[in-house]
Amino acid sequence: ADADAAADSGGALAIGHQSGALAVADVDDGSVRKLPARAAEVQSLAWAPPRASGGRGDEKSKDTAVLAVGGRGERAVTLWSWDTKRARASLRGTLPLPKCPSHLSEAQRGRLWLCVAWAGRATIDAPSSSSSEAAAARANANANEKKSDERWLLTSSHGGDVLRWRIDLDADEGRLCVAPPETFGPPESAHARTVFSLAVRESAGGGGGAIATTTSLDKSISSWSVDAATRAWSACGLGGFAYDMDVNPERASQVAIACGDGTVRCLDVEDHASRGRGVVGDGGAVLFRGLPRTKATCVRFRPIDDDDGFGFDDASGSRASANSIAAVGLEDGRIVLVDAMSGRYAIQRDCHAGAVSDVRWITSPRGDVVLVSLGNGSVWRWTSLAVPEDRRRGGGGGGG
Repeated sequence: ADADAAADSGGALAIGHQSGALAVADVDDGSVRKLPARAAEVQSLAWAPPRASGGRGDEKSKDTAVLAVGGRGERAVTLWSWDTKRARASLRGTLPLPKCPSHLSEAQRGRLWLCVAWAGRATIDAPSSSSSEAAAARANANANEKKSDERWLLTSSHGGDVLRWRIDLDADEGRLCVAPPETFGPPESAHARTVFSLAVRESAGGGGGAIATTTSLDKSISSWSVDAATRAWSACGLGGFAYDMDVNPERASQVAIACGDGTVRCLDVEDHASRGRGVVGDGGAVLFRGLPRTKATCVRFRPIDDDDGFGFDDASGSRASANSIAAVGLEDGRIVLVDAMSGRYAIQRDCHAGAVSDVRWITSPRGDVVLVSLGNGSVWRWTSLAVPEDRRRGGGGGGG
């Protein structure tokens, strides 16, 4: 069995397994703490963003992180509190998915992939096509004078739907979800098949709210306004199933997609948005192409780091940014570092014994940015990495 998903919060790495096992590992000392196992496969994990100061539970929650866990068998998202000082976990609540629509076929009902992502602070007065119950709940929230720390939690759902939950991180157990989940719309803009990956970024300038990007088994990618819960645009022609994607933290308009045909493709979100709403038949530029029939299973950009100790010199002799580096995991167990700006790459010498299921860049408490990869049931912390260089010279190097 493989570890299915990982998400980091400071030096803590959350790991989910196909068996339902959950654990949190410390990337500095390698210690592992197990959480109570779930009854179903873990498919996605996401740490909530840092808590807002001054909330109702500010004192008691400053050393507590919240972890969202998506699992297909339970058809629900579970929320866990992780005490960073005592290394203990407690179950905060469970968010069951809405009932499966009756129009879905039997095959579609059994093909759920439950991915989760946090989208920052919730906008209480956000426009949406929600039900009257959700609208009434928003009105009650506006009338509530108590200060709360409400966040958007986005999840996939049945038949290609994407849901938006408003979660109060300061609420007591059983009262985390402030309102019923809302489905992104309109209905005709939903994916035709199961949503397989979900990423969130802040819009350019930070004033336009968060933007969610989804990929699906229908081989398309869609961009959504989180506050309005509506689709901005959709693009097709990815060349294969999209297994994973990530947003470049240095260039928020750039999305990298790991595809089943062995390629990593880059889309410029702002370019697509400028063409207006609707479907665009453009799968983006090919950033990396692996061996035939070797899937690119995961991709993750290196986080922005002011101390650019991982940089390298480009052909012109100038210093290239480490923040444009993306780690790519392949089905054959290899790890590749790709420079999203130049297209150069380096294949690491060490190789997992099976498919790489996830890669993560983690900033340790000491401020170091390290790469962690999951494959064939093992977790590797990379101590040295070969940096991307000219393709004609090839990659090679590194150690896990």
